[in-house]
Amino acid sequence: MALLEKPPVEVHKPLTLDDAKRALRVGKWTDPAAIQLVVQDTVRAENYEGTKQWVMQWPTATTLYQSPFTARYWEGTQTERANVPFYTVATAVNSLVPQVLNGLFYENPPFMIQERPGTRAQAARAIGALIGYQLEDINFREELRLGCTNCVLFGTGLFKWGWEP
Repeated sequence: MALLEKPPVEVHKPLTLDDAKRALRVGKWTDPAAIQLVVQDTVRAENYEGTKQWVMQWPTATTLYQSPFTARYWEGTQTERANVPFYTVATAVNSLVPQVLNGLFYENPPFMIQERPGTRAQAARAIGALIGYQLEDINFREELRLGCTNCVLFGTGLFKWGWEP
């Protein structure tokens, strides 16, 4: 399929509300409207990326990631200050956190429901399945990974969970 030599519409012109409503009603976009939408989204994304100036921050991020070691001394002395490079800390954190998570999530779901007297086995399995689904739905493992990373990195952590407004 060859590219069109000339777009059928002015692609940089804003998509009209009527075109959007018509496409939503029938569930199909015409080629000109789809091209307009893609071009507008691309321009919007490029503008967003340009305002953040991420490219300007790449050298700083690279330097932080590589953590070049430079000796630092206490002011007015030849006594070296304590220096722990970031990559040393990152190595420790990146090796400990997976071990903690593997210990907590050794099977799926990461818990066992035991029947209490008067509870049927089928009801206990249903409750276990429901709680397992809810833990997956709230992305519990990822949230716990982030919290464990903070615990290992900072030596302490606080976990809170609740309802979203």
